[in-house]
Amino acid sequence: MFEPNNQENIKATNLVLVLDPGHGGSDPGAVYYYDGIPIKEAELNMKIALAVRQELLKYEGVSVFLTREDNSKYLALDERVNIAASLNADAIISIHNNASTNQQAYGAEVMVPSGNDGSGLHLISKALGDSILDELTQLGIHRRGLMQRLSSTYKYKNGKPADYYGIIRHSMNNSLPGIIVECAFLSNENDYRTFLNTDEKLEKIGQAVGRGIANYYGLMEGNNQTNSLGDINQDTFISAYDAYLLNKQIGLGQVGDAAISDVNSDGVVNILDVKEILEFSAGLRNDFSGGVTRAILKPGQVAAGIIMTQEDDPYLNVRTGPGVSYPAIGAYNKGTYIYITSGLGDKWCYARGICVFSGRIIEGYSSMAYIDVIEQKKEDTEFEVQINGPGISIGNAEVASGCIAIQFNPDLIEIESIDTDMEYVSSNETGFLKIYFIKSGSLSDTLNICFVAKDASAENADVTLSFSELTDIEGMELEAKPKTITLTFAEPMPFELEIKDGYVYGFECGYTVGEILETCRVVEGVFLESGENAPKDVLLGTGMKVSMEGSVYIVVIFGDVNGDGTTDICDIECIQKHLLEASVLEGAYFNAADMNCDSVINALDIGSCQKLIYDSAP
Repeated sequence: MFEPNNQENIKATNLVLVLDPGHGGSDPGAVYYYDGIPIKEAELNMKIALAVRQELLKYEGVSVFLTREDNSKYLALDERVNIAASLNADAIISIHNNASTNQQAYGAEVMVPSGNDGSGLHLISKALGDSILDELTQLGIHRRGLMQRLSSTYKYKNGKPADYYGIIRHSMNNSLPGIIVECAFLSNENDYRTFLNTDEKLEKIGQAVGRGIANYYGLMEGNNQTNSLGDINQDTFISAYDAYLLNKQIGLGQVGDAAISDVNSDGVVNILDVKEILEFSAGLRNDFSGGVTRAILKPGQVAAGIIMTQEDDPYLNVRTGPGVSYPAIGAYNKGTYIYITSGLGDKWCYARGICVFSGRIIEGYSSMAYIDVIEQKKEDTEFEVQINGPGISIGNAEVASGCIAIQFNPDLIEIESIDTDMEYVSSNETGFLKIYFIKSGSLSDTLNICFVAKDASAENADVTLSFSELTDIEGMELEAKPKTITLTFAEPMPFELEIKDGYVYGFECGYTVGEILETCRVVEGVFLESGENAPKDVLLGTGMKVSMEGSVYIVVIFGDVNGDGTTDICDIECIQKHLLEASVLEGAYFNAADMNCDSVINALDIGSCQKLIYDSAP
């Protein structure tokens, strides 16, 4: 039976966090020898976790528990999550150090949920992970970013592949945000000697992780408050919850004591006071009273705005994706001050703010149509950088001239295309692209670079953009262009295609030719059975042809027996006529009717076709 150490959690009020030192007991984790001494990951994890707890206990309003207090006991992964669930925790943070057969791998990364469980909790986990990485990078640890991995065995209740790592998978099944923090690489000697080889260094890592957690939850140190200014609920500490309460009071016209609520001392209590409390709780200002310390945007935040909804709808939904088809995980209240981390200038942005229903900080996608941008981060560059696609983070060095350098993680993404009218010479090292532009007065000044994901975790891959000094290459005169650079992520293909005996399988019903050409990068052209180009507004169907990598294949879509791009009762009639020998199915149409791929068409295929129709019905 797990018994929490209440003696060390006397400050607890509302936030419950569980720290899980990875491995332990009979499982030492990764073991590497340095100076003839075996260094066990489990022992490093334990020391870091203790330092994280010590750091978090400086803050008011938080209870901190460990799944294990020493290295004498091993806990299964589900047991660790069950401890957090029994405490009704707000999150479980598993502390680890990385190891790889590639001893050149280095830096910190955070494993986060994929979102396949459909709860939307992966957004909280991602934001928490990013906040922790922000602090670890301040120690000089290389930022590898947020990572995901899916299991080929386990599935969530909705049928989608579950997350590979047990801590994360069990957390999602318990409706609990969970992450794995890989602080550094024990297998990399430089990482070990720089960050892990003394108790003092491990303590600094733990403190950084603790600060990252505190920053995300808006925690305040207990002795920071000298009066009740801004403490709307009078619980002796200022948090995002106070901003939420004041925002709600303003909306209802029930503002309480102005001596507490008028934090900027301008004589009125309004949304500007809410803004300052939120900034103070997030560590963006050190004091109140009219902006003594100017609010600033944190790294990675591109803008700040105020929600401006319609009168008959005071809330703006926060969704798991950029569109109304994605489920809402909360809402911002009208007048709420939010920070925007990506998507500025698009129809949908990714933002962080206070949920009107829970009072907690949430992150997700919201419509830019209802957001008034009041602060915007200015890039210190003469180049305009346009960023499209999830998870691309851009670091800009000051522009000198001549060479543009783009660095990326080659394990996760690769460059699909470079599109520019300008003449250029490129030097494409692994994970590093240098582009030198040749001077020419007649060409345009735009550059479009498209990346493509190698696996699902690539949506979190960092891309760094920088600029180098102008240098001559083989006597060619260079120019500091282009003025506009667009970096995009190609959307993953919606189908897994298989080619066999001149046929291509894997397409699904309901997609137009235009959608296929747009979303399937491998498809170069689509043709009717007669060989003519297929109109883009026509549904792709069995019997049509597609060209891929210079070859042409005939399309087979299971269930689309008559080739109209849909599966309905007409397709069942075609199978029945074949069985009655009223008409004969051949080639692609026979294959489309052979639903179970046993080379025979019979009643089993009719049943499979019926099930497909019923499963796709609204």
